[in-house]
Amino acid sequence: MSAEPAPAAAAPEPAPGPEPPQGGGEPAEHRALVLTGFGGYDKLKVQARRGADPRPGEVSVTVRACGLNFADLMARQGLYDRLPPPPVCPGMECAGTVRALGEGVRDRQHGSSGWFG
Repeated sequence: MSAEPAPAAAAPEPAPGPEPPQGGGEPAEHRALVLTGFGGYDKLKVQARRGADPRPGEVSVTVRACGLNFADLMARQGLYDRLPPPPVCPGMECAGTVRALGEGVRDRQHGSSGWFG
């Protein structure tokens, strides 16, 4: 006669984790590709910038790779109406690591890596 195993105990509910870090502390200096006006490639400049803490709903990313797509190239010529007026940093997609989270961001974690766009 074989004995049936006892049912496994239910796993306890995990305790809620700590709130994700907000802000990034002291803004880091970084290089940025800046569209200084509409036109040719002469309107693109690499500039030193100081980052700001992300606003509510935003994520600050340490960028490791980025792409300039067709919309970015149209924006450089002033032909894409969804871009803010210059000076502006083009680039609608990147890969990197989350540096800081703005208030209310719950779908990303500080220090996580991924594609953003």
